[in-house]
Amino acid sequence: MVLEPILVFMHLGVGIAGLLLSRIDLREHRLPNCGTGTLAVGLGILAVVANDSGRIQGGLVAAAFSAGVFALAAALPPHALGWGDVKLQGGLGFYLGFLDPQLVVGQCALAFFVGGVVALEGILGKSQRGRDHVAFGPALVAGTALAVIAGKYAEII
Repeated sequence: MVLEPILVFMHLGVGIAGLLLSRIDLREHRLPNCGTGTLAVGLGILAVVANDSGRIQGGLVAAAFSAGVFALAAALPPHALGWGDVKLQGGLGFYLGFLDPQLVVGQCALAFFVGGVVALEGILGKSQRGRDHVAFGPALVAGTALAVIAGKYAEII
């Protein structure tokens, strides 16, 4: 099976933006709007070019649901996530929902698993304390990559 050109551009865009945003988040503990917004707009443009209303609807539902859940985690005490994480999840949720809406559930679980492992390693290595902030953007990107690889590997390879 040949991968659709639009999907190739989506995979590349998410990969490149994910790496850049992860680097910023690790360094500065923030995800800039220009990065998360550019990712979302770029994915939206590619989705419109693909002209597949069913996939666009799946992307919008997945983005709204996952970003909504993340927004609750950011708004309610103890403010476990930052708003940059919420915006990044909106773009990543759209991307995953466009591919297959079921991938979003796996991505969220994988992101929290990866983030938890990184936090635990920091605590055990004594470089962090239990209440220190952890850059969660890289875990979101890693969870996305793992979900796509696990869920769509037959189409990619």
